[in-house]
Amino acid sequence: SPAAAGGRGPVPPDSRFRLKGEATDDSFFGPVTLTNFERLLESRAVGDDEHVSVNDGEWVRLSESEVRHLDPYALPDQPVHGGPLRAAWLPRLFHQLATVGATGMLQLSRGWVRKELHYRDGALMHIESNVKSELLATVALNVGAVSGAQVAAALHAAKTQGVPIGEGLVAIGAIDEARLAGLLREQQRRRFIEIFGWRDGTFAFYDGVPMPANVRHEPIDVLPLMGLAVRAHYSQELLREILEARQDRAIALRPAPLLRMGAIGLTEEETAAVEAIAPGWTVRQALGRVAETEEELHLLRAMFLMLTLDVMHFAPEGA
Repeated sequence: SPAAAGGRGPVPPDSRFRLKGEATDDSFFGPVTLTNFERLLESRAVGDDEHVSVNDGEWVRLSESEVRHLDPYALPDQPVHGGPLRAAWLPRLFHQLATVGATGMLQLSRGWVRKELHYRDGALMHIESNVKSELLATVALNVGAVSGAQVAAALHAAKTQGVPIGEGLVAIGAIDEARLAGLLREQQRRRFIEIFGWRDGTFAFYDGVPMPANVRHEPIDVLPLMGLAVRAHYSQELLREILEARQDRAIALRPAPLLRMGAIGLTEEETAAVEAIAPGWTVRQALGRVAETEEELHLLRAMFLMLTLDVMHFAPEGA
């Protein structure tokens, strides 16, 4: 059985673990075996603020539980940067990390929910998440790639061979390597886009945090996902509210924008809406020329993305 840490006794190998976000939640995840629980800890799919029940015992916050010592992960004492996570300029956070060539880990927190985004030289390489609907087996089930029986068989294979669930699915012949690669990309895509639905939370960036073991070091193409994320999670009302305080500021394209409009995930309708803006128009003037509600939404999305990604900027007041 696993060795003790900090003077605590070993955990019986036949232990079963259940997990949920809050102690008052009606639903829970599990039970899972000790091996799978350790794997969830190692892959950061379980956060300190979640609650765990061991062998049908009482629900205890993981950070205060007797199995806390099983978590091998530790962060530096202080982040390099941190603060509140604001929907108004969320794309800018990712854009700035890419622009400065950041290497390290961006931790996003909202209650017990954690997302950990690993960067190398400004490229987003991997996202860990403790949202159970974003586990690979759940994603594979949701897209119809595998059956529940195949997931159960793959979990057994993964435990026996000491490999991740994805490799377990390949081992039993449920999917091939190409399909696994596609599912992993879909998992990463979902983990990124879901962040844009957050309306509160905090961020902290840590230097020198290595990526988890057993992950594929494949860069995530973030820019095309920006438009998808805003389209999925930013309402017309929210976009109006974000731009309202700046509605009398003149807007203009950068003289030599580093990003093309197509590269930031704009649709044809959004591109057409923003191309109709005349030089020197304010946000108010641009929106005032829009005749239909749907066309306004296209323009709001385009302006929001272009401003937060520095393709468009506000001219100096009085200019």
